[in-house]
Amino acid sequence: VARRKYEAGGDVDVEDLQRQVANKGDEVMRLQALVRDLQRAAGRRADMEKAASPELARERQNLEDQEAKRLEWEQRCQAAEHRLQMLQHQLTESSKKYGSEISALRVEVAKRDARILELEFLLRDSGRD
Repeated sequence: VARRKYEAGGDVDVEDLQRQVANKGDEVMRLQALVRDLQRAAGRRADMEKAASPELARERQNLEDQEAKRLEWEQRCQAAEHRLQMLQHQLTESSKKYGSEISALRVEVAKRDARILELEFLLRDSGRD
């Protein structure tokens, strides 16, 4: 939109858009500062609650400990799943490799069996002469 207006000679519209972008940037900075202030206030409130109730503090600590354990087990499970996928991939690749080797060996055995039959035939044929 700005490009079409600019190409049509609308320099004022481009300046207006630039001013709007600058205003939005200021608004973002203001909102970020507000979020920081609210987070600090929430942290202070939590500290005051902890000081006011030792039982609540213990429960929160217990909750944090349980959450940490849950995250640890989640990571362990993800690592185990990754190892499982790698082993499955490795097994698939090995099966393909060994399957082709077995096929090649069966072909070789069949060739040798055919050669043996050929030699036996030649031997019987030469014995008749």
